Amino acid sequence: MFEALLAFATLITILFIVAAFAFSSAEKRYRQARKHAHELSEAHGRENLRALRYQKQVDDLEKTLANVKRNSADKSAQIGRMLKSGSKIREELEAKSAALDSLKTLVDTMRACLSETEQSNSAHLEYIGNLQSEIKSLEADKTAQQYEVEALQSELGKLSSVIEALDKGRGFDFTKYQFKAKETAIYPNQGGFLGLVYACLGLANEAGEVAGKVKKIMRQGRGIEPADVDKLVLELGDVLWYLAAAAQELKTPLAEVASRNLAKLESRQDRGTLEGEGDNR
Repeated sequence: MFEALLAFATLITILFIVAAFAFSSAEKRYRQARKHAHELSEAHGRENLRALRYQKQVDDLEKTLANVKRNSADKSAQIGRMLKSGSKIREELEAKSAALDSLKTLVDTMRACLSETEQSNSAHLEYIGNLQSEIKSLEADKTAQQYEVEALQSELGKLSSVIEALDKGRGFDFTKYQFKAKETAIYPNQGGFLGLVYACLGLANEAGEVAGKVKKIMRQGRGIEPADVDKLVLELGDVLWYLAAAAQELKTPLAEVASRNLAKLESRQDRGTLEGEGDNR
């Protein structure tokens, strides 16, 4: 009997080591998934209001996954008790396997819902295809699947945030413009600190050109004529280009910059602090 228990304890220890290795592999895939999400946020297009209906399901999934993660962290403490109650441990493992199957089913449902809302965006459809491949690769390993679903849930949460911004009417045009502007960006050190410095200097320079043209009109003592409007609009377009470049260097969607600015102004308006001073009023 003692030898059987010792063999069972050895098996449980090996399973725990395998689970730890699978966790390390899943963590690496999680980082890769986050990188894909950042790239996706630069290329996404219009989404519709239906995605908002699934935000609550995503929140529930977050809570479920958090509970599963906490249970996994307690596995090391449970090994001692497993040696005394092997039948109970087997029942718990079967319950975990069923829970992982349920999580996979829920992620499949979320994937199908997103596919319906992203039919007009080929980039999103391609990314969902990648998610499908990732989920299929997890079917052979239940323990690794638990952590992979957690990474997919994080990606779905980010997609929901982007979809919410688009549905408020603040994201599509800015996002499309930022994507197109990036294709024309030709300057050194893109993606580094000096790239951000270049974008900010260009922004200040173009804003100065706008101010210079208005100053000349003021000096001539006349009003703004249609020809002046055309020139100023072109200069403002250059300002917008460098603004999009600066946001790109910060790895932030231009739509988010606009949305957060409006939210800040609306908050100040509601609190009656629009005419105050300081950034935190």
